Amino acid sequence: AQDRAHHIGQTKAVRILRFITGKSVEEAMYARARYKLDIDDKVIQAGRFDNKST
Repeated sequence: AQDRAHHIGQTKAVRILRFITGKSVEEAMYARARYKLDIDDKVIQAGRFDNKST
């Protein structure tokens, strides 16, 4: 649904709300996604990643 909220030519901000129940599968999935985004920010977005590494 998040992808459908952003259309080509979208000019207004889109607010995404996530409702997550504690001690659930969704909570674990969200935590894993946040962890991966944090790694992305630290390594790839910081420019410390080169395409030659495996």
